[in-house]
Order: sequence, then C-alpha cells, then structure tokens
Amino acid sequence: LLTLILTTVLILATQSKTSLLCLMIGVGMVGGWWVLKQGGAAVTIVAIWAAVVGIVGGAWTWHIASASILQALGKDPSLTGRTLIWEALMRKVADRPWTGYGFSAFWGVDSIPAREIHIETQWPVPSAHNGWIDLLVQLGWPGALAVGAVMAISAIFVIVRTNGLGAREGYWSIAYLSAFTALSLSESVLLTHANLPWILMLAIMARAVTFDPAPVRAPLARPASRAYQTRSRIASDYVNGRRPLRF
Repeated sequence: LLTLILTTVLILATQSKTSLLCLMIGVGMVGGWWVLKQGGAAVTIVAIWAAVVGIVGGAWTWHIASASILQALGKDPSLTGRTLIWEALMRKVADRPWTGYGFSAFWGVDSIPAREIHIETQWPVPSAHNGWIDLLVQLGWPGALAVGAVMAISAIFVIVRTNGLGAREGYWSIAYLSAFTALSLSESVLLTHANLPWILMLAIMARAVTFDPAPVRAPLARPASRAYQTRSRIASDYVNGRRPLRF
C-alpha cells in the first residue's frame, strides 16, 4: 500500500496524463477482478454490464466532445502535436500498405520519408508516438495485424487463467496488459529493443502461454529396517530358562 501511494504521488508530480491514465487502468483492473472474484455471479453480471455501458458511453462522449475533454485535462486538441504526426504518417502508410518501409528503417538518419515528415511537421519527429502507426510504417498492415494477434492471444490466455495463475500473481498480468495497450496508443513501445515496457510485455506473453508444471511430490523416506531391534531370541540361546552370559 505504501508503494502504491508513493508511486501515485510521483506520477502526479510529473503531471503526465498518460502515466496517470495507465496507473488508473492498472489499479482499476486489479480492483475490478478482485471484486468479481469475491462478489459472486450477481456482482459479475452487474460489473460486466456497467463496464460495457461505461466503455460505450465513454467512446460516444469522446467522439462528440473530445476537444472539450482535452481542454479540461490541460491538453491541446492535437495531443501535443501527435495528431499532425499521425496524419502525415498515415499518408506514408497508404504508399506502402503491405510491406512498409522496413523494420527500424523508417526513422533512420538517412531516411528520406522521415525527412519529409520532419519538413511537414516542422520539427524533428523521433517516432510516431503511437506504437501501432509505427508498426504500420515499418511492417505494413500484415506486421501490425500479426503483433495485434499475438497480443490478443496472450490476453485470452491471461483471462482464461485468471482464477488460477492470475489470483496467485495478484492479477498483475491483466493489469499490465491493459495499461500497456493504452500506453501503445500514445508512445512507440511495440517491437522496440532495449525497452522495459516491451520486455515486460514479452515476459507476460511467455508466461501466459506456458502452463504450470505438474506438481511433483517429494519421495517419502524409506522406513528404517531393523531400527532399534534387539537380536532375535531363539530357544537354543537359553539354558534352563536363563540366558547365558556372552563374553
């Protein structure tokens, strides 16, 4: 609890709306799954309906009043220039929709398409600031769909194993998967080398598709043979009912 409080304070100090959103999604997923686990069937049904209504209502509100929402959050409608980058890059995607410009090739130092983006946006854009658009310009639609399919399969495995693996790990996997998906919409964190968010995502994917090994019972110790047993007594050892002394 102390760690969560300290993390929240630090995120609020950065004034990063993306980080705050990821924190809210992660904590909300952990709390939501815990409530579903403890509440029973009735609570589960109500929670699912509430989630569906909330998602649909949020999407509709964003569609009709996104500018007002961003202004209330202290953000400009262009998301700090991101929408201009996305529009310019999607035109590049339309030029090569199937193959893209090559993995890690679009943002190269000598890349002519990247230079055109710099001229159009009037600043040296280092990335798309959107993981999925970055995949589109690098690998085309097949590459982006392949990465999306892998993440979707991992999410399905994580959800299916929530009652067992998820409960033992505190629902950390489903929380991080949700927060990472939200982060990928505003930062280029997909298929990036030496990037901690993507490395953790790969770890969750590997853990989701790897089943727990069958429990192995430790072998019991073999019973000690003739422990604390005296020498067998037979009739020949006794003379006149008394056992002779042995030297």
